[in-house]
Amino acid sequence: CTLGAKTAAPRLCVLGENLNAGQLLAGWKTTGRADAKKGERCCLLADLEAEPAPEQLDQLAAQPGVLRVRLI
Repeated sequence: CTLGAKTAAPRLCVLGENLNAGQLLAGWKTTGRADAKKGERCCLLADLEAEPAPEQLDQLAAQPGVLRVRLI
Protein backbone atom coordinates (compact mmCIF):
# COMPACT_ATOMS: atom_id res chain seq x y z
CA CYS A 1 0.00 0.00 0.00
CA THR A 2 1.53 3.30 -1.02
CA LEU A 3 0.40 6.89 -0.97
CA GLY A 4 3.64 8.35 -2.33
CA ALA A 5 6.10 10.55 -0.51
CA LYS A 6 4.90 11.93 2.79
CA THR A 7 4.06 15.61 2.79
CA ALA A 8 3.81 17.94 5.79
CA ALA A 9 0.25 16.72 6.37
CA PRO A 10 -0.33 14.15 9.11
CA ARG A 11 -0.59 10.62 7.69
CA LEU A 12 -2.84 8.01 9.24
CA CYS A 13 -2.06 4.30 8.99
CA VAL A 14 -4.71 1.74 9.95
CA LEU A 15 -4.16 -2.02 9.93
CA GLY A 16 -7.11 -4.34 10.28
CA GLU A 17 -9.26 -7.18 9.07
CA ASN A 18 -12.14 -6.78 6.60
CA LEU A 19 -12.26 -2.99 6.89
CA ASN A 20 -14.34 -0.73 4.68
CA ALA A 21 -12.09 2.29 4.12
CA GLY A 22 -14.90 4.60 3.07
CA GLN A 23 -17.04 3.76 6.06
CA LEU A 24 -14.13 3.79 8.50
CA LEU A 25 -13.00 7.29 7.50
CA ALA A 26 -16.46 8.81 7.04
CA GLY A 27 -16.32 12.24 8.65
CA TRP A 28 -12.52 12.51 8.44
CA LYS A 29 -11.17 15.24 6.16
CA THR A 30 -8.55 13.62 3.94
CA THR A 31 -6.47 14.95 1.07
CA GLY A 32 -5.46 11.51 -0.19
CA ARG A 33 -6.17 7.88 0.56
CA ALA A 34 -4.90 4.43 -0.45
CA ASP A 35 -5.77 0.97 0.73
CA ALA A 36 -4.72 -2.58 -0.03
CA LYS A 37 -6.01 -6.02 0.95
CA LYS A 38 -4.45 -9.44 1.15
CA GLY A 39 -6.93 -12.05 2.26
CA GLU A 40 -8.77 -10.66 5.27
CA ARG A 41 -5.96 -8.28 6.27
CA CYS A 42 -5.87 -4.73 5.00
CA CYS A 43 -3.82 -1.56 5.26
CA LEU A 44 -5.26 1.93 4.92
CA LEU A 45 -3.18 5.09 4.50
CA ALA A 46 -4.72 8.55 4.54
CA ASP A 47 -3.25 12.04 4.47
CA LEU A 48 -5.31 14.25 6.77
CA GLU A 49 -6.08 17.95 6.49
CA ALA A 50 -5.37 18.49 10.20
CA GLU A 51 -3.87 16.65 13.14
CA PRO A 52 -6.59 14.58 14.83
CA ALA A 53 -7.32 14.77 18.54
CA PRO A 54 -6.17 11.80 20.64
CA GLU A 55 -9.83 10.96 21.29
CA GLN A 56 -10.45 10.60 17.54
CA LEU A 57 -7.59 8.11 17.25
CA ASP A 58 -8.91 6.18 20.27
CA GLN A 59 -12.40 6.01 18.70
CA LEU A 60 -10.90 4.79 15.42
CA ALA A 61 -8.84 2.13 17.23
CA ALA A 62 -11.98 0.89 19.00
CA GLN A 63 -13.82 0.14 15.73
CA PRO A 64 -14.50 -3.54 14.97
CA GLY A 65 -11.75 -5.11 12.87
CA VAL A 66 -9.14 -2.41 13.57
CA LEU A 67 -5.91 -3.96 14.82
CA ARG A 68 -3.61 -0.94 14.94
CA VAL A 69 -3.76 2.83 14.33
CA ARG A 70 -0.68 5.00 13.87
CA LEU A 71 -0.26 8.68 13.10
CA ILE A 72 2.88 9.30 11.07
